[in-house]
Amino acid sequence: MKIRLLIVFLYLFRLSNAQEIIKFDAVKITSRYKDTPFKMGNQGPGGKEIKLNSLYMSVGGKPVVPVMAEMQYSRVPLSQWEDYILKMKACGVNIVATYVFWNHHEYIEGQFDWQGNKNLRDFVKLCGKHGLSVYPRIGPWCHGEARNGGSPDWILQKKNISDRWQHPVYEYYVDRLYAQIAAQFRGLLYKDGGPIIGIQLENEYSRGKDGEYHTLWLKNTAIKYGIDVPIYNVTGWGNGSVPPYEVIPFFGAYPDAPWADNIERSTDCSDFTYNSFVDYEKIGNNLQKKSGYMTYEDYPFFTCEMGVGIQNTYHRRLVVSPIDGLILVNYKLGAGSNLIGYYVFAGGSHPHDPYVSNEENRELTGYWNNNPQISYDFQAAVKESGKLAPSYFQVKKLHYFLNEFGDRLAVTEPVWVKNQYRNKFILRVKGNSGFIFGANYCRNNISANIKDLKFEVNFGQEKIIIPSNPVSVHDSAVFIWPVNMKLNDIILKHASAQPICSLEYQGKPLWVFFQNLYHDPEFCFDAKNISTINANKGIVKNENGKFYVNNLKSDKDCLIEILHQDNNKSYILVLTQEQANRSWLLNDNGNKHFYISSSGMYIKNKKLSIYGENSQLAFSALRGDTILVSDNIKVACTTSGIFTNYTATLKKCTSQAEVVKKGILGNAKWLQSSVNEVKSNTNQQHKFFVKELNIGNTAALKNAQLYLATQYRCRLFVNFVEVNKEITPNVLNKIDVTAYLKKGDNVLCLAFPLHDGNKGFAAHIIGEYFNTDRFDIYTDISWQTHEDIRFPTWYQSLKYLKSPTILNYSPDINLNNPDFSEYGISIKGVCNENINNNYLNILYKGNIAKIWSAHLMVGDDYNSQVLWNLGLSRLGNVTETTELNLTIFPLKEYERIYFDIPISKDSYDKAEIDKIELMPEYIAEFKLK
Repeated sequence: MKIRLLIVFLYLFRLSNAQEIIKFDAVKITSRYKDTPFKMGNQGPGGKEIKLNSLYMSVGGKPVVPVMAEMQYSRVPLSQWEDYILKMKACGVNIVATYVFWNHHEYIEGQFDWQGNKNLRDFVKLCGKHGLSVYPRIGPWCHGEARNGGSPDWILQKKNISDRWQHPVYEYYVDRLYAQIAAQFRGLLYKDGGPIIGIQLENEYSRGKDGEYHTLWLKNTAIKYGIDVPIYNVTGWGNGSVPPYEVIPFFGAYPDAPWADNIERSTDCSDFTYNSFVDYEKIGNNLQKKSGYMTYEDYPFFTCEMGVGIQNTYHRRLVVSPIDGLILVNYKLGAGSNLIGYYVFAGGSHPHDPYVSNEENRELTGYWNNNPQISYDFQAAVKESGKLAPSYFQVKKLHYFLNEFGDRLAVTEPVWVKNQYRNKFILRVKGNSGFIFGANYCRNNISANIKDLKFEVNFGQEKIIIPSNPVSVHDSAVFIWPVNMKLNDIILKHASAQPICSLEYQGKPLWVFFQNLYHDPEFCFDAKNISTINANKGIVKNENGKFYVNNLKSDKDCLIEILHQDNNKSYILVLTQEQANRSWLLNDNGNKHFYISSSGMYIKNKKLSIYGENSQLAFSALRGDTILVSDNIKVACTTSGIFTNYTATLKKCTSQAEVVKKGILGNAKWLQSSVNEVKSNTNQQHKFFVKELNIGNTAALKNAQLYLATQYRCRLFVNFVEVNKEITPNVLNKIDVTAYLKKGDNVLCLAFPLHDGNKGFAAHIIGEYFNTDRFDIYTDISWQTHEDIRFPTWYQSLKYLKSPTILNYSPDINLNNPDFSEYGISIKGVCNENINNNYLNILYKGNIAKIWSAHLMVGDDYNSQVLWNLGLSRLGNVTETTELNLTIFPLKEYERIYFDIPISKDSYDKAEIDKIELMPEYIAEFKLK
């Protein structure tokens, strides 16, 4: 018997030692709080003042942790501005940041353009209309993967000035730019009741102490023109130039490094940890050596470039996980960040320029990377197309937490653990309350499960153990758990679940939480002020002055009912993580609405909009949230627990994308180059075909190729100069004619020695301009012909030209084009009723794909082996009348490119569509009472 007891004791002792306790000492904390004497601008109207200290921002005296997210107005069509803004607001964003690209507004020296989607003033007003603050990043240098970082070509072409420096001529042009920007802001600054709360000066200005004068000059110039705002900032990384207390340094972190000078998988975890507040070096171009020149103890830890996604470069094709951005932000929040700023949160497209393309480019502008010419999707939360990415749903619940409980989080400070888990768990605390942050994830790494884990928070007079039973923190787990959280007049001692928001249900407080780990969550309440607790899907115990709720089965009907000693009630709803991802906390003029739906949702003009790719749009609303069903929509309603479930059934759209593969000469007519008879007095003659073409684009010609198939030999002349290229019969000839063509009128001539029979030729000229425009010229009735012994010359025109004879057959010639494949895409049966957008999803084999509407390139993609998603709404109604042209270029095996999703060997030298589909996005509106 004694032996059996000894065995049991040793077994229990071993179990107890197997548990890992992460201990946080919250007793001795050296606070970073200082009322730093920042030299900011007008703090705003009374009662709404924006103030800064060394830890956080406050609005009207209330600490906040804002969510700032970048949407670049000049890269998004004007028609889609409001849709994107409302999607950002619905995700919990409360500040919209936006670059002001100089070259988008003054691409010709002295000619400013603030119209259309470049109307900065209207964009600011629209954000303000929907209750969002605005944070312009006014440069004059922005980067943003833009041409010259946003500096106009004409600035860089001036040989006797230094840009981005205190050169008087450069300062003159920047002064003029700032005057223009200030005019756009007039009456819209925070001090005037407008939405503009801050300004970023320059960007990535990595000149340390030497650059402080220029930063200060930019600030003073902005102030000179009336740009008087509560916050001025610069980017702080890479030896950023921060004149003391004049500007706030903002920081950032991205999931990966598309700018890296290698083609290897990144397994670096330096940003996927709880790091102390330092100058992060991973962000930016790693070819530049960086060193910090200052410390930041007096400054709050704010970010402006956190990435839920990343822009792919030609040599690095990255596929960002939906959780990468969420966990990066969690790491920075846990380490003390009190403003989360995303770059980019809503993707866009480089705007069309009359003269040049607007992307960062190595060969044309000498920058570090090559980027797509049009697309700036950035794998953003709101994609370039307008579609919501999976990352949007991941970060949304975190934003709601910051919106609702930011005042509690902002005042707390980090407490680090002193064991092997230092970089995976952290406590933020003030006094005897706070939040435990945890994350067990690093991109491109497998994190081992941390088993049998508990947390201990030592407040001196009490120690809190969380949770009662040990848990395992699995790979990719991320959480924020409250400690001593006040819920009105009761105290939630701890919970192994994350709070989302507070609401009212039937006139009583309702707090919404969600489960993070695979274990059932636990809630522990101080019994003071509580009479009883009921949990319909859990077990309640009252022990030692505390109520414990365990074995909770999270779901929409998992409700903890708390009866207070004064007979009041409050509730806690515990959702699954997936339900939290699908939760929507929408604000209508101060009235909060809570929904659960896998579709997208936002409120506009007191109407609830729900949108998605299913013609049946379903959502659940808290019972008591009055929703008026539209007469023209069929809606089914049921109730379950505390929710009313709505399903709107819309007319199904049957539009389709019809795809036809086009040969390189597919649209060309075969013209008869032979004659009926060759006589003795004509055997020295030629049959000439003349095509007059005008190259009248504002941009210079970048490239022009003539693809020619002929059944017998000929000679080619461009502008009366013979092209030194032998033309081979019965094959597809590719002839570079770029250098022969000129701006304006051109004459192309093919000369065929007279030949009898029934022979012909076909041709296709493809020209591309430096602004991405294109022209296509095919052989057709506009090619005129004449037979003569004399060749055409520049000083005399051919006489007696006549229309060609079009052959009614295509010769049996191999016309396979190894350079690219082309497809025509027609949208059949376009739907407009209850349709918010149409998405064209394309999966293809190849290296690069480009899509054209007539002569305009409207999208391009560096293949990363995921669906390329294009939004057709931004093209207007052009798809109803115009065929889109898709061009796919093959991937060559010698290319030095890194792919997150490895390329199979049978993908090389292929340029073909694997899958193409048209996906309508339905939308239904409900009135809110």
